[in-house]
Amino acid sequence: MKPVPHATPATPETSLRRAPVQRRSAERLTRILDACADLLDEVGYDDLSTRAVAQRAGVPIGSVYRFFGNKRQMADALAQRNLERFTEQVGERLKGADGGWRDALDAVLDEYLAMKRTAPGFSLVDFGNQIPVAPAPNPTTASPTASPNSSPATSTASPTRICAALS
Repeated sequence: MKPVPHATPATPETSLRRAPVQRRSAERLTRILDACADLLDEVGYDDLSTRAVAQRAGVPIGSVYRFFGNKRQMADALAQRNLERFTEQVGERLKGADGGWRDALDAVLDEYLAMKRTAPGFSLVDFGNQIPVAPAPNPTTASPTASPNSSPATSTASPTRICAALS
């Protein structure tokens, strides 16, 4: 599956139309984001739809649109939630550490890999700052040094953004 394209970094100001005020509304938002994450794993970003998310979450489509204008905003909010959970988990691990840089690096990498393996939707959205993959070169214009089997690399997390979130 292709990574989710990102136009802007996910922030609460850009991803939610309206912030939940009551507990019931916050629970509904959680169900919507959980459904979005599950569907991203099942069908990918291209086939994700707000209608499918609403159906999976068991909420009216109007509830989805109350929080999000489109699926891009849902993915951004999911990325923001992933970042918040990640920083919370890393922070918890660092409380018991001796403060060395190796402990910090271990905590960051371990938690990132754990989320990559277990958090629904994380493999496509992660923290919302995917670097776009360059299109495959045209074989007629490809450079003679390029390997035909090579693929462009992508980055799934910005160390700067992770460090800023941890501080």
